[in-house]
Formats: sequence, C-alpha cells, structure tokens
Amino acid sequence: MKTCLASLLRLIVVCLLISPAFAEGDWHYRLTPYAWVPSLIADLDIGPNPPAESDTSLWDVLDFAFLLTGEAHNGDWGLIGEFNYLALSNDATYAGGRFGAETSVNGNMIGMALQKRVHSSKNGNADAFVGLRHWSLDAEIDFDRLPTAKRSIGFTDPILGIKGIRNINEKWFVSGLAEIGGFGIGSDLQWELVARAGYRFSDAWNAAVGYRHLVLDFDDDNLVMKATMTGPFLAVDFTW
Repeated sequence: MKTCLASLLRLIVVCLLISPAFAEGDWHYRLTPYAWVPSLIADLDIGPNPPAESDTSLWDVLDFAFLLTGEAHNGDWGLIGEFNYLALSNDATYAGGRFGAETSVNGNMIGMALQKRVHSSKNGNADAFVGLRHWSLDAEIDFDRLPTAKRSIGFTDPILGIKGIRNINEKWFVSGLAEIGGFGIGSDLQWELVARAGYRFSDAWNAAVGYRHLVLDFDDDNLVMKATMTGPFLAVDFTW
C-alpha cells in the first residue's frame, strides 16, 4: 500500500508540473465507482518455467476488486485520475494442456493524465489526454509437477488517448474512450476501449452501463504476461 500511495503521489506531481496555468473560474468534479465483470484471457510465464494459459469469466477468478475513476475540470483543461485493484486466481494448464496449474495475479493500476478539450457543442464534447499509468503486480504459478514460481513487478507507462460524450437528449447520453500506451517503456503495449450509455437522474448523479476492453502485454527476463480483460460494467457518476 505504501508503494501504491507513493506512486500515486509521483504521478500527481508530474501532471501538475506539466499542466498549464488553469484558467480562472470554477472547478468541476466527477467521481465514478464502478463494477466490472470481464472475461480473462491470460498467458503467464515466470522465469524458466513453461507458460500457463487460462481463459475464463472473472466471476470464476475474482477474489477482490476496487475500481474508481475521477476528473477535475477548470475551463478547457482538466485532470483525470484512476485506481484499479484486482486480486485474481484461476485454474490453468501447461505443456499443451497435459498438466494443471493454478495462477494468481494481485495488483493495482494507478493513472493520472492531463486533458484538453478539443471540441465542445450543446450536443457534447471531446477531450484529448496524455499521462502516466503505473502498474504494481504480484504473479504466481503453482504447478502440479514443478516448483511454484513467483514474481513481483512495477512499471510506469506513458498513455495517450481521446474521450467524448454525446447527449441524446437532456437525460440520456453515450460516451466513449480510446487510449494506447506502453511503447516499450514499461510494458511492450497496453490499449483500452470503453463505451457507455447513461441516464441523468439529476445534475448531481447519473448511472451508466458499458463495456470495457483492456489489453496488457508485458515482457522482461523473468516475467511474460499477455492479458486481455473484456466485459460489461455498471458505473455511477457523482458530479459537483
């Protein structure tokens, strides 16, 4: 937890240092807790051991999760923050499916980004953003016929993206996000697509259903991880 908080503080400082002087005016905030239920497709290889493979619904593997995003706006500029914690464990196979194993991945993902409004109208808006995303992961494979393999890693990736919202009427809206990062700096590649449809109950809050597709490809001398998490989510936005 101390490492997690220290990484978050570093990301906040970097975003504040690279941000321009915000325009004078009111700040506006949004906080979004959400529940995500993806399927998990993963290849995990630790050290000299054979890779373990799994493909399953997160309902079968989720031990604990906490997911939260937030935004702060002032004029055309703003900051985006996110925190994801997942604890996963799952049955897997290795050696072409001839032997069994159990894999577990526990960790958190923290991100901060600076955003700039690039389009605005009465029907919606669009923002471009640039920032950093830090991953801290503990991976383990418990083989049936081999010693248990463990590895802890932490890395930070640059990310680039665009997001937008389209108002259907005063109550209903749709929104989307696309981002890409890594570029061999921390991970080899990570990318994400998010789509939502929501209903405004009041100026203070709304609810939305959506779909999130997240891909992470990481490779170093002691750990190879190729993970795809894709599935629906339910979110609630609180604004003030």
